[in-house]
Amino acid sequence: MARTVTVGVDETRESMVAADWAAGEALTRGRPLRLVHVWSPATDAVTPVADRGSGRRGAERLLHAVAGHVHRRHPEVAVETAPFSGSPVDRLCDASEDAELLVLGSRRLGTVTGFVAGSVSQAVLVRVRRPVVLVRAEGRPARWAGDPAGDVVLGLGLDRPRDDVAAFAFDCAVRYGCGLRLVTDVADLEEREHVLDDVLAAWTRTYPAVPVAWEHGPGRPGRTLAEASRGARLVVLGLRRRRLRWRAHLGPALHALLHDAAAPVAVVPHR
Repeated sequence: MARTVTVGVDETRESMVAADWAAGEALTRGRPLRLVHVWSPATDAVTPVADRGSGRRGAERLLHAVAGHVHRRHPEVAVETAPFSGSPVDRLCDASEDAELLVLGSRRLGTVTGFVAGSVSQAVLVRVRRPVVLVRAEGRPARWAGDPAGDVVLGLGLDRPRDDVAAFAFDCAVRYGCGLRLVTDVADLEEREHVLDDVLAAWTRTYPAVPVAWEHGPGRPGRTLAEASRGARLVVLGLRRRRLRWRAHLGPALHALLHDAAAPVAVVPHR
């Protein structure tokens, strides 16, 4: 079965913007788009037998409406729908297993709605093994693959640079036909040359057509990335998968970025 670009949808505006962004991404990747909606089975459990299944019917109506919206805006994209019942975290994580990436709509962290709500968003991010893209609907519409402006911003930790995170960012830049802006917390010129010449050497050789620029700002990495996201097409950041028993842990840089990002944020899990 071909991998899909999968997006979790609900009744919110954030969800619809995420579906639009995911459709554009599916088009550039040559993948079908899968719309997923999760409803709680608890509602059916307390309704009369004749009304049981109303949750599924509501989910199917919602998915049909979103699929129609996507088809009108992106007629070239093949769309499939998948209604599920149960825990949103569990079902979204399950759906991501067959996906090339998972897309979710989001507001500012702490005031989010729908699937991406507080501990739910964190639990999804730390559990999935596929990249997750969080798409904001506040302010101007989110940039997508067909947007003529904006670069990919890559936040790279120099202490433990990850090839899979860099590969994701460069692949996006190639498909979008844009440049890549590298953001770290290093200001020293000698260390900067080390990053560009050594850490990213393999990727700049593999993707010679992608212009790479360095960007550094004062303060914490999360704040620097948030500033760099203004005018960006996509921000890419790695997330080390950790097995924490009691809580999800995003790390201060990613937490700050999700709070203030002005562009879609791709979170690439790694060990």
